[in-house]
Amino acid sequence: MYYLELIQKFWNFNQKAKLDATVITVYFYLLNLANDCGSYTVSISDRNFSRTLGLSRNSIMAARKKLQSLGIIHYNKDTVGVATYRLVLDYQEELFEPETDQIDSLLPAVVIPTDEEPIASSSTSLTSPVSYENQEEINDNLGAGDSSHEPAVKGTDQPSLDIFLEYAQTLEGYEPSLDHKITEKYSSWQKNDWKSVSGRPITDWKSSLKSLMPFMKNTADKDLSVTSIPRIKRPQ
Repeated sequence: MYYLELIQKFWNFNQKAKLDATVITVYFYLLNLANDCGSYTVSISDRNFSRTLGLSRNSIMAARKKLQSLGIIHYNKDTVGVATYRLVLDYQEELFEPETDQIDSLLPAVVIPTDEEPIASSSTSLTSPVSYENQEEINDNLGAGDSSHEPAVKGTDQPSLDIFLEYAQTLEGYEPSLDHKITEKYSSWQKNDWKSVSGRPITDWKSSLKSLMPFMKNTADKDLSVTSIPRIKRPQ
């Protein structure tokens, strides 16, 4: 499972969960950091986390506790305030039952930085960057042993590449520069018998492509690299 599929999985999960915006922001930042480091385990201090996102430390702590309670991440914190986060790839989105309770402490609060401090990088990151192609294979064995009996797109419903591209052109955010990535996604699904890398059947290719389009656009300039998050500068 790789970057875009984790985004799509969380996107689908949140259709039921309706998570607070702060929780969503924290998860996507962790996912971006993991993609940048080439590892699903990353470390960052609460201070840097707070300064980068402009959220209070209480909001950061409440959000990560929520994500851990849902089984989406695991984390532990050392004595100097650096937390290590591990992204869970195979959390069960279909078993989730939405909670009605809201977390009052998740209200964002702007934090004015007092100095410039680089974001802590993962202490357990891979020794070399992970390319777009290689990252698709990371932990692919998690789903390789599971043979799902759910039907994927039937042969008569499988689109040709032309139809796939024509539909993509009708979606919001489409640009001609995305044709290469769209073609890559088509080939990937076709070679995998219309299943995702994790083995989940793609029963509605139009819906799946539509949900991926915004993220294809965001990564068009840098092949699955993380868009730099603006550093908050100290007021003059």
